Amino acid sequence: MSFGSDDPGYLEFALAGLGDGREVGPALGGLLAAARGLLNADCAYILRCEGSVLSLIASDNLPHRSDGSVSLGVGGPEARAAIIAEAVVDRAGNSPYLGRGDLALAAAPIVLRGSVVGVFAAARQALFVPSEVRWVRILARIAGIAIENARLLEAERRRARYGETVGAIGTIERVQVQPFCQRMAAVINDVMAADITDVMLCRNLLQVEAGHGVARAPETWELVRAGEHRIENFGEPAGLDRIDTRAGGAFAASFKTGVPYRCADAQENPKAPSGLRTIGVRSILVIPIPGDREAQGLLIVGSRRPAAFDSDDAAFLRLVAERVGLLLRHSAIERDHARAAARQEFLSVVSHELKTPVAVIKAYSEVLDRRAGLSDWPGQDRTIVERIGEQADRMLAMIEQLLDLQRIEIGLLELQVSPFDLTELARGAAEAVQATTDAHTISLDGIDTCPVVADRRRIDEVITNLLDNAVKYSPAGGPIVVHLARSEGWAHLSVHDEGVGMSADDATRVFDRFFQVGAGTYRRGHLGLGLGLYIAREIVAHHGGRIAVQSEPGRGSIFSVDLPVSTVDLIAEPETIGVVGTEAAG
Repeated sequence: MSFGSDDPGYLEFALAGLGDGREVGPALGGLLAAARGLLNADCAYILRCEGSVLSLIASDNLPHRSDGSVSLGVGGPEARAAIIAEAVVDRAGNSPYLGRGDLALAAAPIVLRGSVVGVFAAARQALFVPSEVRWVRILARIAGIAIENARLLEAERRRARYGETVGAIGTIERVQVQPFCQRMAAVINDVMAADITDVMLCRNLLQVEAGHGVARAPETWELVRAGEHRIENFGEPAGLDRIDTRAGGAFAASFKTGVPYRCADAQENPKAPSGLRTIGVRSILVIPIPGDREAQGLLIVGSRRPAAFDSDDAAFLRLVAERVGLLLRHSAIERDHARAAARQEFLSVVSHELKTPVAVIKAYSEVLDRRAGLSDWPGQDRTIVERIGEQADRMLAMIEQLLDLQRIEIGLLELQVSPFDLTELARGAAEAVQATTDAHTISLDGIDTCPVVADRRRIDEVITNLLDNAVKYSPAGGPIVVHLARSEGWAHLSVHDEGVGMSADDATRVFDRFFQVGAGTYRRGHLGLGLGLYIAREIVAHHGGRIAVQSEPGRGSIFSVDLPVSTVDLIAEPETIGVVGTEAAG
C-alpha cells in the first residue's frame, strides 16, 4: 500500500489503532507502513532510547543486517537526533542500522513529557526535502502517542498482575522458608519481567529453619541467598550468594536503614553493586524484607534494560516484601511454639521418669548408710555409700530444677506464702552451705530481723543457690558475706564473694536459662544445668521483687535480692498465690 503526499488516506492509516488500546507492535507496524507510503521510503523503523542505548522496537522492510541495540556513543544520524532532540538528515551509510551509502536518511526524536524516548527514521533513494522532513517530525510525534498509549496499557495490565500476585501471596498461611523463597524468586522474576531475582535472608533464619537453633543477634550482619531465579543464559553474579553488610555498599545500606535502593543504569553508576554490573545488569531494585525491629533480608531484582523499574514496580515489590516478612515471622513463631511444646514434653517425661529411679537409689543409699553405722564397714565402703547418697541428692536437685523450669514456662509455679524472718532463713541457709566446705567462711551482717511475706521454701532455694554459686566460683576459698538490710517497703539481701567474677557480657546473661558462666573453663563438677539463677530470678519476680548482679573478672561478685517486706501479724495458714490450675506440674 502506498500514499501520495496529496492523498489524505495516509494520515487516517497512520493514526489507525492509536486509540483502541492495541499492543505497541501492531500500532507501530501500521504507522511504519503508512510512513513508507507517505515518504516513498525504502524502509522505516523506530528505536527506543533507554539511557545511553538505542534499541530497535519496530521496523518495516529494514535490511536483515541491522543491529538491535547501539550505544549513543557510536554515533550515526539516529543517535544525533536523540542527543540534540532535533530532526537530522544524512546519508544512510552513516547509520549503524543501514550502512547503505546509496540511501538518504531522515531521523526525528520521539519526545514524551520533555524527554527523548526514541527515534523515528526512514530511508530512500531520493534526498528528503524540508516539507518531507516536517512529515518525519509529525510521524515521530504520532509514534510517541502510540508508545505512550502502549505504555499506559501495559502499566494497567502490570498493576492488575501485581494486584493478583499480592492477593495470591496473601492467601498463604504457613511456609517452609527455603522452598517458599525459591518460589517467590521465580514469581517475582516472571511477573516483573526481570532478568534476575534474588531473595536474601539473614543467615540465622535459615539455620533456625534447619534446626540449629542459632540466636538471632550474632548473625544479622550476614545475608545468604535463600531463593534465586534468572532467565536462561544469564550469568551468575559474583558475590551475591553471600552479602557481608559490615562491608558497606548499596545492599548493606538498604538492609540497615530499611530504605529501598533503585538504580536506573548500573553501567553508568560506578557505585552500583559490581557483581550485577559485571553480568550486564543495568536496572536494579532492592527492597528490604521488614521484621519486628530490623530487616530480615532483601529482595533484589535486576534487568539488562536501563530504567526498567518505576514507582509501580517499587510499590509492588514493597507489598511482596511486607507479606514475605509477615510469613517469615509467623513461620518463626510456629517453630518456636512447636519447639517449646516438644521441650515441655521432653522435660516432663525425662523429669518424671528419672525422679523415681533416683529416689530409689537415694533410699537404698540411706539403708546402706544405716547398716554401715551398725556394722564395722571399711572406711572406703562408707565413703562409697556417702558418695552415692550425695550424687543422688545432686540428681534429685537437678530433676527438681527441670520440673521448676516446666512449671515456670507453663505458668504453674505456685507460691505458698506466709510471714517469716528473712534473717533467720538466711542464717540457716548459710549454716547448711558452710557444712559443705572448709575452704570458705560464710558470715552474716546487717539487721537482726527482717520480716517478709513470701514462700519460705522458695526463698530458701534462692539464697541457697546464691551461696552455692559463691562457693563454686571461689575455687581458692575465702570469705562469703550475706548482708541483710531494710528500707521503706523493701528487704534487701546480698551475697558477696571474692571469687573469679565474670565479664560484663556474662553478667547480662547470667540469669538466662541454661547459661553457665565459665562453661568449658571450670571442671564439669562445678557446673550444673545452668538453671539455678534463672529459676531464682523467676521466683523473685513472682514475689514482685528484683535480683541483680555486680561483678568484675578476678574481683568477685555481688548478687542482690530485693523483696517486699511485711509487718502483718502471723497468719495461721499459708496463702497460695500466683496459681494457674489446681495442682503444680510434677
